[in-house]
Amino acid sequence: MALTNSGNNSESPSRDDPSPLSTTDYKTSITATYYLDYALLSRSVGQLPEVQFGLDPALVSYLGDYRSDHSFVSHYFAVTHPWMPFLFRKAFMERILNPLGSAWPWNIILLAAMKLLTTAPSGPTPRSTFYTTLKANVAAAVDSGLLELRIFQAMLLIAAYEMGHGIYPAAYMTVGTGIRYGNALGLGRSIEKGAGCPRSNIELEEQRRSWWTVLLLDKYLSLSLTDRRPAATCPGQDATLPADDALWDMAEQTEVSPHRLSEPLSAAMGRFCLTAQAVILLERILQNINDRSSPEEFHEQEAKTLDDTAAALTSVALQEARMRGMTLLAMILRPTTAVPTLARLNPSLARRNYFTSSNRSPEPAHTPIRSWLPVPFVTESIGGQHHTTDLFSRLLKERIVAIYGEVDERMAATVTASLLFLEADNPQKPINLYINSPGGSVTSGLAIYDTLQYITPSITTICLGQAASMGSLLLAGGSPGRRFCLPHSSVMLHQPSGGYFGTAADIAIHAKEILRVRGKLNQIYEKHLTPRGDKGQAREGGEGRKFSVEEIEKFMERDYFLSAEEALELGVVDEILKSRKEVEEKTADTA
Repeated sequence: MALTNSGNNSESPSRDDPSPLSTTDYKTSITATYYLDYALLSRSVGQLPEVQFGLDPALVSYLGDYRSDHSFVSHYFAVTHPWMPFLFRKAFMERILNPLGSAWPWNIILLAAMKLLTTAPSGPTPRSTFYTTLKANVAAAVDSGLLELRIFQAMLLIAAYEMGHGIYPAAYMTVGTGIRYGNALGLGRSIEKGAGCPRSNIELEEQRRSWWTVLLLDKYLSLSLTDRRPAATCPGQDATLPADDALWDMAEQTEVSPHRLSEPLSAAMGRFCLTAQAVILLERILQNINDRSSPEEFHEQEAKTLDDTAAALTSVALQEARMRGMTLLAMILRPTTAVPTLARLNPSLARRNYFTSSNRSPEPAHTPIRSWLPVPFVTESIGGQHHTTDLFSRLLKERIVAIYGEVDERMAATVTASLLFLEADNPQKPINLYINSPGGSVTSGLAIYDTLQYITPSITTICLGQAASMGSLLLAGGSPGRRFCLPHSSVMLHQPSGGYFGTAADIAIHAKEILRVRGKLNQIYEKHLTPRGDKGQAREGGEGRKFSVEEIEKFMERDYFLSAEEALELGVVDEILKSRKEVEEKTADTA
């Protein structure tokens, strides 16, 4: 836990105290004991004496009336907070900006650092009077012996300002001082396994995030000084990583669930958690670059492992950015900045492009939607706890399954697993399958189709956008009377195709297989396509004339595009819907 001495919770010697020490000498002795023998202090006094610290009036003047005009705070949380999310927004707004609260000096310093970072310098140089005054007040607070988390957080913002404006070596020194100050507060222990906080897990999480931020800045500074060791070392495998960012921003004074460094990489970890892992990886890379004492074979093997890990972390970071619709945090990709040096010192390493598909199998022509679409995350309060899930998982809870994008193995695995899960959850309750797909793999599509026919619940299929190729077959494969499309959607039927190379015998074998698959698909369409009657009404129970296989084959000779009305006339769907109310009315008797 972080130890502070800014509250009114300590007692100075009274006039009747027999101690020969004056109040000043007493405080000095206790403070020295904290640094020289912390165990003794814990067993005896147990806490540091209160420190009286006054602010320079000039700093208060530069800050202005922050309670009536705190636009810089809003700007901070909109621009800076997403990539350095160490402040607990709710507590900050309630305690620091609260007009009824006390204007503690450490809060003023933090607010001033916020304003400095979010305001463009008014003069020709970033070393403004505001900047130098703030630095002087921070130095005075440190010299006075004041230990307070807000001072440490102000150092982080000042360092970010200095790094952004190229103020060196001040940035390098500020981060180093911040690490020492954070260690004096005990923040380094906040990321250790079993660390606890006497008041709330939210406060512990804020301490933990603050410490990860200073580690981030320290490693960032080391990129251009690879022959200089970082000021702080990263923790071991039992270290605690930051909790999910969305959960952190919305948390109440309750439990938050941080991640462990030993956990496998996952896009659901959140941006700052992945950044913390990038910090550790970057330190390992820098150590490998600088340490030439290990046997060459071991050194090269470690370099290869680090190279592979950097590629894996980058891939997960890109995936997380796509899922949440965020601009990728540059720090997550910083390990790859040091990789060229790693490769130069280890010629056996193959050069890798971390941002293209050159180091993985070729992507299909149509990338599955979950690989490129920003998927929002939904945070809900359930039983007093906040739970964050991606939107597709939340829809699954409502028995909604979506086929958005190409029908491939990954899509088939997700959709079939979802269908089987919903059947196990309630075999009597219908499932809604929304389709917007250009088609894709025949085998993957048939896997989904067979599952639709296999499971017990009724299947409502709804086309929005387009249902082409295998998408049209899945649309037609819904339960009778429950196949719909929206007014401006389109459907496309065609025969399977493929390109093959090899001997004449190989080509003949594949051609025979295409004909077999084509015949099977025609039979499926024959089963489900029910043409409309003379007045455009579906025949009751799907009875009446059915298309022959020959007619189906004729439809399938070329790409056969259908509007919503044409799809209805052909019998691919049963109704064209304009509102959700119509779905409820049409399916009420078949539920």
